[in-house]
Amino acid sequence: MSVGITPTERDVISHNVVGVVPGAKHPDEVVLVGAHWDHLGVGPAVNGDTIYNGALDNATGIAGLIEMAKRYTHGPKPDRSVLFIAYTAEEQGLLGSEYYAQHPLYPAGKTVAGFNMDGLGVMGPVRDVVLVGGKKSDLEDRLKAWTDAHQMALNPEPFPERGYYYRSDHFNLAKVGIPVIDAGMGIDSVEHGAEWGKAKEEEYTRLHYHQPSDEWSPAMDLRGGAIEVNMWYDISHDLAFGDVWPKWYDKAEFKAARDKSQGK
Repeated sequence: MSVGITPTERDVISHNVVGVVPGAKHPDEVVLVGAHWDHLGVGPAVNGDTIYNGALDNATGIAGLIEMAKRYTHGPKPDRSVLFIAYTAEEQGLLGSEYYAQHPLYPAGKTVAGFNMDGLGVMGPVRDVVLVGGKKSDLEDRLKAWTDAHQMALNPEPFPERGYYYRSDHFNLAKVGIPVIDAGMGIDSVEHGAEWGKAKEEEYTRLHYHQPSDEWSPAMDLRGGAIEVNMWYDISHDLAFGDVWPKWYDKAEFKAARDKSQGK
């Protein structure tokens, strides 16, 4: 038996979408907030459905990005600029964020920090935040201060061997030295408990992740996503209205790139 395969290749042009709130005092310094807007498009049918919607991954993140942009636009003008970027082609290998990292609107050395929203909480209020890829920068101290102030636990990721820190758009910012942090709502539901939350998370991963069934459902409780947006707004707000430069920890693999970008 023999099998013949004829590969085809085509170029596709896609775009990152960017907006900025200019800083009043230090417009050349920027806090970056991002989320990817793409998903998988049309694919193999599952139960007759060929549209891979990406409601959680990542329409929720884009909704959060828009809400944060609204708050910065309609609130007091920040001291530093705040850049909002909707990345393309995350699902094709983080291509949009890679392009931005190599062709930035603001130099990496002038980018104060980066925040990335890739799938917001849809299980309602929870008692915990999960930190992915910890022990990297003092942004984690800011996150810990926020969770303490809101009576929430800050827990490490349960499966570090899966390398989630290196699988979303913030990774490309880290590679050029920009301090970034990856965290999200946990599973300890205020109303239903941790076992319920764990079962819901496993159900999504098993049945809906990168499937046509990742679509809006009345069961999605976006109160959790609202808490997450408030978390990132509060932490980014302190940087946008301040003069602090977050730092990688000495043993972090991205510290050398940061030092180089800032001429150290």
